[in-house]
Amino acid sequence: MKALIPLLVTALILLPPVTAHEAKDYTVLLTSEGTSPASVPEGVLVTTDRLFFMMVDSRNDTRHMVTLDVDNDGSYDGPDDLSSPWLTSSCELDEEGNKTDPDCKVTYTLILGPENGILPGNISLLIKIYENENITNHTLNASFTEDVHSPPQNLQSPIDSQPEAEQDDAAITDTWLSRLALVGILVGITMALISISALIRDKSKQD
Repeated sequence: MKALIPLLVTALILLPPVTAHEAKDYTVLLTSEGTSPASVPEGVLVTTDRLFFMMVDSRNDTRHMVTLDVDNDGSYDGPDDLSSPWLTSSCELDEEGNKTDPDCKVTYTLILGPENGILPGNISLLIKIYENENITNHTLNASFTEDVHSPPQNLQSPIDSQPEAEQDDAAITDTWLSRLALVGILVGITMALISISALIRDKSKQD
């Protein structure tokens, strides 16, 4: 078991760094003229990001509904399609700050991902606006792509990333240190031989 620890540490060090994507909200305001912004451009959203709709159309008795034709059959009320409840600009609260109507909603969040049957690409949302017993429709086009993580390319070791001049200086320094160490070893061996020779001579004289 202990022998595996160094291997695991080495494996963790060698793993390529991968940055996880943190899902973000993209706010869309529901206004009297439709939506703001009017569309969501490419390159902004990826899978698992969210479209956050907020109703700000405060005209009297005006409501908005966000719908999405998930299966692209031309109908927005199919079993696989998505829709928000009717959204209003505000909800009436009681004295304790709770909504008097629990079904009253001001915002709606749509997750862009397979859990909702939505695949990467272009989507077209239909915004229904109810006002004075009339319903008008606005379209919001959005685009999102697959969230792909790839390790950084052309990774260099700290030594390789150093300027060439610094590498040359380091190589020269290492060479001199090696030579000094070798000289020190030779000097030590020489001194040891001299000491042994002196001891042998002294012993011979005593005999």
